[in-house]
Amino acid sequence: MDTYNYDEQTIWGPSPGAPVKTTHIDYDRREIEIDDLIAYYWPQANPFLSILLQAQKETSPSVQYMWYDKDRPDWWTELAAGEDLDTDNQEIELEKIDFINPKDVLLNTATGEIMYVIEKLDPADNLGTTDDANLKVERGYGRDDTAETGTEATVADETGGDNILKLGNAMEENSLSPKSWAEQPVKRFNYIQTFRTPFDASADNQAEPKTAGTDERARLRKEKLFEHRTDIERQILFGERNETVDTSTNKVVRMTGGLLQFIKMNNNSGVYDLGSENNGILTEAEWRNFCSEALKYGSNDKLFLTSRHVAQVLDGHAAGRIETRSKEDEYGLTLNKYITTHGTVDIATTELFENVYAKHGIMIDMKNLKLKYFDGQDSVLKQDIQENDRDGWRDEYMSKLGLKVTLSKSHYVLEGVEK
Repeated sequence: MDTYNYDEQTIWGPSPGAPVKTTHIDYDRREIEIDDLIAYYWPQANPFLSILLQAQKETSPSVQYMWYDKDRPDWWTELAAGEDLDTDNQEIELEKIDFINPKDVLLNTATGEIMYVIEKLDPADNLGTTDDANLKVERGYGRDDTAETGTEATVADETGGDNILKLGNAMEENSLSPKSWAEQPVKRFNYIQTFRTPFDASADNQAEPKTAGTDERARLRKEKLFEHRTDIERQILFGERNETVDTSTNKVVRMTGGLLQFIKMNNNSGVYDLGSENNGILTEAEWRNFCSEALKYGSNDKLFLTSRHVAQVLDGHAAGRIETRSKEDEYGLTLNKYITTHGTVDIATTELFENVYAKHGIMIDMKNLKLKYFDGQDSVLKQDIQENDRDGWRDEYMSKLGLKVTLSKSHYVLEGVEK
């Protein structure tokens, strides 16, 4: 009996014998059941891209696009390190004073003392008693000695670091308008990236009947659409913006910056590192701390995109607080919902968060994200792009798009989740 091995399966050739058994019949004569569908290990959806596609799109007439962000006005600063104030000291050094002007009222939140700003000092020309002083103030300005109310001038922490809160200004009667102060918005930019996913086959292959995946072109269209969308999703999550010009050919390659790049642009201020915060242990208290930071800016209804590992950790300690809600009308998905005092969080898992990203999650404010399509062109399937004399066919999916991330502080990263 001749036997052959195919993909760990024994296949019998013809052989004599009686009574005739299945092993005597040539393999190719037997009608073996073959499923007409091809199963894939891939996940069935790209949650982030699916949601983004449903949410917001914009047209970009140019391959580079810009927008402006404006943070809230400053009203907090700190007493500079090393400042040792006695009650007679009228000159102080604060870490940041550009938003403070004469006649402003300041509160030392550590001591309760009110200070009234008399003038700004130039540390280089300062002839006072305090080196590097940048403000001259009247101390204990809220104290009414007659009525014995208010806080007296008190000695501040000699190591500095006291939080100083600007309350506003206090103008004298019949005053002139005080000095003005304004900040300009910050310009952001990104690029349109061209994504192309081709697939092809010979005319003979297309014409030959198949028992599994009966139409090869239809099968590849489905398979390559998933591949194309996953390529885009990886780029708009993890990619970095860049424009490179090959001077020898004058060809230009552009990449669109991803969400993580925009979040981390500001010295990683949008990252909650659980490894350093709590040795990688995501307790419910740590999750609430993260939510408090992540929901501080922007919308109070956000999406937490994460790995199966992090989602499983959340399930372990917050199962009683997580419920399922349908967002079919908005995103076409059913998501888990977690309600906090700071806002509502929809939890979605993605297969893209694996390996090092298995310990990560991103709190995303979908209202501050947009997909920018070049010249209004959405993703398209281009058919029959092969050469005219090609005995076969060639199709491709093409997308020209980029990501727009407004108010980057409204998005927040959780990383380092071990358990």
